[in-house]
Amino acid sequence: MSEFFKEQDLIEAGKIQPVYLFTGNDFFMKETLISAIYKTKKNVTRNVFYGGDNKETDFLDSLITYGLFSSEKVIVFHNINKLSRKYHKNILRYLDSPDIENIVLIFTADNIKTQLVKKIEAKVKSIKLWKPFPKYYASFIKQHVNRIGYEIENNALDLLVTITNDTLSHTFAELEKVRINIGDRKKITINDIKFIVGGEKKFTMLNFIDAIGNKKFYQAIDICMSLIHTGVKSPFFIISLHSFFYDVFGSLAGDLNDLFRVQWKKNQISTGYRNYKAANFGLIFRKLREVDLKSKSTSISTENLLIPLYELINA
Repeated sequence: MSEFFKEQDLIEAGKIQPVYLFTGNDFFMKETLISAIYKTKKNVTRNVFYGGDNKETDFLDSLITYGLFSSEKVIVFHNINKLSRKYHKNILRYLDSPDIENIVLIFTADNIKTQLVKKIEAKVKSIKLWKPFPKYYASFIKQHVNRIGYEIENNALDLLVTITNDTLSHTFAELEKVRINIGDRKKITINDIKFIVGGEKKFTMLNFIDAIGNKKFYQAIDICMSLIHTGVKSPFFIISLHSFFYDVFGSLAGDLNDLFRVQWKKNQISTGYRNYKAANFGLIFRKLREVDLKSKSTSISTENLLIPLYELINA
């Protein structure tokens, strides 16, 4: 079993270290372990910082102050290698005596050759998170599939890896679509991969959400029908719509530059903000919950569940 899965098991079992350093180039692995820590450490304050954002003093303050509702915190500092040199001693001094009762501190670093990263690595729990080498990629994916209670045919695994091995994020996103589409069945076949992952796709879910964000009703319907015909089911639509409107709703009270780091995401939510800032979000989330419940309790087709998009677009 890889180091990644071992560490994931430890975190999920509640065996969490006070300070972590996640090095390597794989975004998916880093986010998976951070999410596992969040899930294990429930009801705690979360603070996220980024190297180069000029918020070092806020970060340092977060190490010595307590939240309003909880004294426990999970603090993440991405790209610690970009921390200003004048704060290096402060960080290293903290690592000599970390607050093990109240704080879980997580550093990530893409550049592992800086002196700061090397010094941190010598003091904390360091986990290397690199995309698996090609010869290990398939076995890594199979381990994950088995861990979540599924089987996958060998030829299906080979096809999945061939199509999606550019990044783990791509592979696991497609796996999630497969899981949603096969329902209660626990064995993934090559036909599942061909139909759901390898089929010809004119559009992606990103195109659908962009159409919703721009309030282009007929375009959204066209993309929706195209995705349905390539095997996308209602749960994926519902999850994507909920995530989009949740982000738009959250942006009403925040700075887009602080909330979203990726430019395409920032552009998408910015458009949604302009078009939905006066929307009835209570109605939107209620309609999404209704569709979600219907999808789980009835045999209504995906088309009939999702066609009334005007209720969301005009909310």
